[in-house]
Amino acid sequence: MMKRKPSLLAASLAAALAAAGCSAGTTGDGELLPISAQSAALTANSVIALHLDDLAAALKTMEGSKLVERVFPRSQIATPCPPPVDPSLPPPNCDVAAPTSALDTTDDMDAMKKALAEQVFSEANVEAGAPGADATHVVFRLRPQTSCPKSVDENGTESIDAECAKTLTDVPVRFTVSSRTVGDVDVSLAVGAAHPAEIGLHSGAVTVDVALAEAKAALKSLADAGDESYEAPDLLEGRFRLAVTRNAAKDYSAAFSIVEAVRLADKAETDPEHVALTLAPANDVLSLRVKGGERTALAALNLGAVDLTAALDQFWSRNSTENCVYPEDPSLPPECTTTPAQKRTGTIRAHLAGLEVTGDMNAASDALTLTGLGLGDETSWVKFGTQTLFALDLNSALGRHFDLSMTDAEAGGSVTLTPGVTLHLSHDLRSIANQADEGEIPDWMMQGTVDLSLTGAGSATLAEVKSPEAAPCDDVGNCPEPAPARFAKVSLGTLVLSASGATPVTVGSGQCLVEAPEGDHDHPIESFAAGACE
Repeated sequence: MMKRKPSLLAASLAAALAAAGCSAGTTGDGELLPISAQSAALTANSVIALHLDDLAAALKTMEGSKLVERVFPRSQIATPCPPPVDPSLPPPNCDVAAPTSALDTTDDMDAMKKALAEQVFSEANVEAGAPGADATHVVFRLRPQTSCPKSVDENGTESIDAECAKTLTDVPVRFTVSSRTVGDVDVSLAVGAAHPAEIGLHSGAVTVDVALAEAKAALKSLADAGDESYEAPDLLEGRFRLAVTRNAAKDYSAAFSIVEAVRLADKAETDPEHVALTLAPANDVLSLRVKGGERTALAALNLGAVDLTAALDQFWSRNSTENCVYPEDPSLPPECTTTPAQKRTGTIRAHLAGLEVTGDMNAASDALTLTGLGLGDETSWVKFGTQTLFALDLNSALGRHFDLSMTDAEAGGSVTLTPGVTLHLSHDLRSIANQADEGEIPDWMMQGTVDLSLTGAGSATLAEVKSPEAAPCDDVGNCPEPAPARFAKVSLGTLVLSASGATPVTVGSGQCLVEAPEGDHDHPIESFAAGACE
């Protein structure tokens, strides 16, 4: 990857891709319409403004929800004082930090609109004689004068960033705009000889289709032109699509799909730094709908199988050691030698069977419902060669999925699981134990199983609970032993934690999962216990 700080050029390209998007490059089978430079710039910027403004308004309607603010907490940002109108008067008290909502994106959207209008879709960037420019295609080329950072010296002389200017001169970055429907435009992005994306800016939808191999070539050409180091995997291919649809005012849907299998591979399989990743094609891998008028959000995740292959040393590596000899004269520096870490050998393979969930968030009632939450329809595992290190099953006897509903009431939130949750993990690390340092793998982890079960008569509920406050110390500093911390209350059903060689922990309805008394615990689950909630 590029090592230096991202330039304004890179930021502009990222903003253009993120805010615009790409489809197949056409809106249908209609004829291409004649388009002027002025019309192309005006339409592109108008569509961008429409969607960014309305999307900001939709997100802002979710403010005020306690559940939402747990995910997007307010930040404290100080508002600077404006210059005083009357210097004789005391300045206003405006430097006090005020809570700022992460869902108020108006300023960010305005900045993005301004950057795209001035640095990309500006008539000053039109390249009349560019390849592909004709009566139905307008080409916008990023120019150093409009797209590169500028600085002003102490004499007031403005200068353009030289590295950015050289990069844009050596590697043309072009956005070719066409239209098949009045009010909509399609944009093809070219970086040098690479064509990483096709952009669709339509009044009803914004889409992005990115070819990863072409994106890799585009980034490499930019890095080479700027004399920057660039690291990329040996193999990077596949295609993904992002589609953002405007259903109505303040009502948006977004969907991310893997159109062609994503494959990433780096180094040979025998190399200690080998890694390979495959993501199966899937439509609507991640989708989200925000309905501002109703203050609701609906999200869904539908990730297919994920397979990863990597050298063992990539996940479980040793640190190099340094030995120093200090001279008797403290003014002299020590003589140090570094011993490189011994590499661990072998290959790890991991298989995630899937990840699915649909979420429905109601900001008005502070309620969240997740349905169909699961990890695919088979066992997920991690293997070393042919030996299984870990195997994980979720709800293997309960349809491999469950539903979750969450409320955030004033008295405390609660989570209800239907029909319940059973999680089974088996682990066997004996096949890699010979590569472990002494004491590196605890005895309990070498081989065994861990189980978690929260079930009831059709459903089970956990409730939020507060830990007891510490009792005050007496006048001479004697402090009572703190009460055990409380983690959650089982309001309905039974919670069971069990593991090989460990005493099971069973928390019944009305009890709390609490911190166990200090002592020698043979297994981490023995750090928990069942206890009273009062």
